[in-house]
Amino acid sequence: MIEYLPQALSCIDTAITIGRSLIGIRDTVKLQDELVKFNNAIVEAQSKIISAQRNESVLLSEIDELKKEIIRLKDWSATKAHYSLKQVGEDGETVHNAFFDRNFKEGEDENPVFL
Repeated sequence: MIEYLPQALSCIDTAITIGRSLIGIRDTVKLQDELVKFNNAIVEAQSKIISAQRNESVLLSEIDELKKEIIRLKDWSATKAHYSLKQVGEDGETVHNAFFDRNFKEGEDENPVFL
């Protein structure tokens, strides 16, 4: 029976080595699982960054359009400053309002522009 002891110890040693390998394999599988989760988190972060960049691009476009609209409105304000509202052509109880060019002087233009 003692003669089997060295063989039994060798088998136990082999079992221990295999067990350590299994622990390493288990840790490797865990590591791979964690790496998959890590990669998924990176992909999700990249997706959100791309979405934020698209939203920012849309907002920048809207800002540019609003700036153009402001310029257009300011240009109208400058044009509007040349005109004034006056009452003209009273016929009975009806009073008509018309915009006149402030620089317009009666008699200068035979066809004044009424807005």
